[in-house]
Amino acid sequence: TINFMHGDETMACRSYFKNLSMTIPQGTHADLTGFVLIYNDIIQIAPRNNADIQVIILEQVETPIITLVGTETVSITCATDEAQIYYTLDGTTPDETSNLYTGDFDLVEGNWTVKAIAVKEGMQNSEIAELQVQVSIEEYLDAIISIYPNPVDNQLWINCGDVMMQNIAIYSAFGQSMNTFAVDATQVMVDMDELSAGVYFINIVTEKGNVVKKIIKR
Repeated sequence: TINFMHGDETMACRSYFKNLSMTIPQGTHADLTGFVLIYNDIIQIAPRNNADIQVIILEQVETPIITLVGTETVSITCATDEAQIYYTLDGTTPDETSNLYTGDFDLVEGNWTVKAIAVKEGMQNSEIAELQVQVSIEEYLDAIISIYPNPVDNQLWINCGDVMMQNIAIYSAFGQSMNTFAVDATQVMVDMDELSAGVYFINIVTEKGNVVKKIIKR
């Protein structure tokens, strides 16, 4: 017995005449002709032979394209208009119960297997696209930590998103330590007023690691 669905309705297709010899994969669309039966109060359809089951070959949705923007931002596109994209991040096969793609998203540090499938009503689901992504802690911190304004006149702001900072050290272009202080916040203002104009490097130590940024003092 094979179950066919039309909208929310399901009808069983039975080889009542014992002469059906078809293999129909799950998700196949087909036109059915046959006798309507009632068995155990369930409506069924009984095709006379294989010719009563006409498999419909649907156009397939284009395979999604997964792109890594920068080091941790994932973008997914599909050339089929109005197709919806679903994705997973753990290597499992995506389907219509997976994450719905609504726009670019960022990955945190770690190893990721991004898989995506595109779906559109009246068309065959796309092939599954896959992209392996490795985001190092250095790449992650460099992407989320912002320093502004740069160049700076006197007040420099450092924002680490939701990552806690622990220590900040400022060095001259020649490696001389200019200032070091402890921090326990995700955002901090650094007074640059006493530093001479020139190029400096700021080492930001966080709970997840450290990153060095170049700054220009005017």
